[in-house]
Amino acid sequence: MPWIVLLPSDWAVRLLSVCEISISALIIDYFLSFFWATRVMNALLLLSVLWCASTCTHHLDLTALSQVTWAAFSICLLAVPSLFQPELRIALVTFGSKKRKDLDLEELESFLDQLTQSVFRMANHRVGGLIIIEDEDSQERISSQLVVLQAKFSQELLETIFTFGTPLHDGAVIIRGLTIFAAAAILPLANDPNNPLLKSMGTRHRAGMGVSQQTDALVIVISEEHGRVSLLKNGQMTSGVKPDRFRSIVRSTLSAVS
Repeated sequence: MPWIVLLPSDWAVRLLSVCEISISALIIDYFLSFFWATRVMNALLLLSVLWCASTCTHHLDLTALSQVTWAAFSICLLAVPSLFQPELRIALVTFGSKKRKDLDLEELESFLDQLTQSVFRMANHRVGGLIIIEDEDSQERISSQLVVLQAKFSQELLETIFTFGTPLHDGAVIIRGLTIFAAAAILPLANDPNNPLLKSMGTRHRAGMGVSQQTDALVIVISEEHGRVSLLKNGQMTSGVKPDRFRSIVRSTLSAVS
């Protein structure tokens, strides 16, 4: 930076320090925005505590304790990429995308609260459901047989759609952004004779698997038989998802789409 030479040495050092700190803060804030209120955030807090403990015990000459805390920090650090691969992948993919619109935080949290409550209330009452949360690449590729609603999301609307006997209950609900874009979507079924898992799946799960294999959308399946909530992404299914984990994955998906 030749122009730095024109400044007094102390001013140049201060300016470079301010730039370095500002850029570092922006990078940290950018990545933390993806992981806030997710499992990754808890892991980062744990790593911070272990690092601080290791540093403090080292300066206090508590050799044995310092080695133990440093070993724990190293093990946890190595485990993060494998344990939190879905969240990290979403963050990296979004970081490389060409455009990013920030969702209103309060609106997003309200949506997550309502969706989580509705999905698990349906599961508790053995009401089946199939919900697709679109990403940018999956739009227009999921289904052409659907009823377009473009309605503001609400618990009452979602649960009414999946109530047995209503005109739109048979098929999938498609969520685009924070709205119910469509309902009664007819989906192609996954049909792989070499996949033994498909033989034990019902129609709803096979339809969800088919979408997850063909697109990057997140698929939510509510089993009316077992009352379980399953998530499907990239051809992989996670069954028996709990509310906290469900909320975390949906939040990461919506953050990546926005």
